[in-house]
Amino acid sequence: MYRAVIWLILLLPIFTLLACRPETQEPAGPVAPMVLDYHFAGEPLTLDPALATDRASLDVMVHLFEGLTAFNPETVLAEPALAVDWDVSEDGLTYTFKMKENALWVNQQGEPQREVTAEDVTYGIKRACNPAVVAPLKELLFVIKGCQEVSITQGVPDLDRVAVRAIDRFAVEFTLESPAAYLPAILAMPVARPVPQEMIEQYGEGWTEQGILLSNGPYLLSNWVPGEQLTLEKNPYYYDAASVAIVRVNGHFIQDPEEALRLYQAHQLDALSLASEDIKRLLPTESSRSELTLVPTACTYSYGFTLVKPPVDNARVRRALSLAIDRQWLVGEVLGDGELPASHFVPRTVFGALPDTMLGVTFDLDMARRLMAEAGYPEGQGFPPITILHPTGERHSQIATAVAAMWKQGLNIDVIVQAQERPTYLESIKVTTPLSDIPQVWMLGWCAELPDAHEWLYRIFHIEGLTPDEIPSALPEEEQITVWRGSNNTRRTPNRFDGLTAQAIAEREPAQRLELYAEAEELLLLEEAVLAPLYHPTTATLSKPWLTRTFFLITGQSFKGWTLDMVAKEQTLHPPQEGQER
Repeated sequence: MYRAVIWLILLLPIFTLLACRPETQEPAGPVAPMVLDYHFAGEPLTLDPALATDRASLDVMVHLFEGLTAFNPETVLAEPALAVDWDVSEDGLTYTFKMKENALWVNQQGEPQREVTAEDVTYGIKRACNPAVVAPLKELLFVIKGCQEVSITQGVPDLDRVAVRAIDRFAVEFTLESPAAYLPAILAMPVARPVPQEMIEQYGEGWTEQGILLSNGPYLLSNWVPGEQLTLEKNPYYYDAASVAIVRVNGHFIQDPEEALRLYQAHQLDALSLASEDIKRLLPTESSRSELTLVPTACTYSYGFTLVKPPVDNARVRRALSLAIDRQWLVGEVLGDGELPASHFVPRTVFGALPDTMLGVTFDLDMARRLMAEAGYPEGQGFPPITILHPTGERHSQIATAVAAMWKQGLNIDVIVQAQERPTYLESIKVTTPLSDIPQVWMLGWCAELPDAHEWLYRIFHIEGLTPDEIPSALPEEEQITVWRGSNNTRRTPNRFDGLTAQAIAEREPAQRLELYAEAEELLLLEEAVLAPLYHPTTATLSKPWLTRTFFLITGQSFKGWTLDMVAKEQTLHPPQEGQER
């Protein structure tokens, strides 16, 4: 399971504040260059794109290295970056990317070194597939033919078996194991970024050190004082330099959240990230949260149902249980750390999420009671006790206890809450666990690195039937029908959902893929009711009103496209004295 964390919000409108002398209406003097004072979540562990997974490393690395594609922060659609465009073969197995010819590798002194070429792309991909390189997210590249095979090679790997090749200086071709319309999204991930082979071969692990590093992104690493600050300067040779308004980023490493908040309130920081658990303590009032934005991560906390175990083998019962959960009350009163109620399983920070116009799962106790009556349990009569199983932990316990109380109060049913240590819990919910030993309801938490609904719908829930010799013989005959290829912890059987998610893999038109994913998730949540989504964790961010920004954190928080109203910033930092002209 990919772990991490991923985040998205619409661009804010841009407001411009003009300063002038009201007495004479003379034009204002030159506006200071845009300089951003930014609080990084921590100090980077690495600047190597193949190795970076932590938030601090991604936030810096994303400015130094650019890939063939990049995510649009509004649509989460992978769009051309170093690539100009790409073609796909009729069978969906071969992708050919044409590259810009004006992208350069630049050293940290601001001196151009050479062009970024197709060979840099192929080297970066093959290097990440190499078993000698511990790239945490190399699994994303397994759609490329040969990568998975090479990654498990004992001894010296034959990297030429990885099916990526430069067909000319500025064109690169990928051959896939099977059709994957989400390949452009994979190529926007850090693990797929091009890297300069000659620098890695010359300096080894030291190739990303200050003074050695070459960048092809919008910024250069100007200075890095470990434990204190890191400075980024605009790359003057970046191919899209016109879209980079902020010329310098003064990045600060401040471990104490109270000290960071003090500097923000003193206008020494333009933006500040807080741990969600610090919100209640540091921002106790609504007025103190006026500049706060909660960005949902690419994670969802849900409860899964065992679809073949009574009484939740009835879809009406599962729908009733989901409708009887007041998610707003759960996040506001039980959790209270900035979580957002989840009406959908796929977070809105992910391409393929249900649009806000599609309601998803809601709190509707009247409908829940009607469904229970239709299922044969009016006012909970005759409904046997069910079990919620969760891993040990205070938060898991709080959630299970709250949901059990909602079901008891709203539906008049008895619920047993059971906790197990995580290794035991994971064994308990496996599809090979005898039906008598698996609970009706269990915690299903999911985070994905790739912001594409494929990772949420196909990867978790798509199933195919096993051949008879693949069915575990240890299972009783009556349970073998529920065993399918894949994890399938819910023990669902194939239906239209599986056809929709399989079709989405090969569909090249983004609009059509969105429609397929929307229909598939609606079926999963509202008809099959395979799970009950509960909430999305968030990242808490404070931003000054003079900063216009985006919120997209999955591949690192990019400053490209951000702007600062330096007049407003300077007037706040240095307000005019009484009688002084503005």
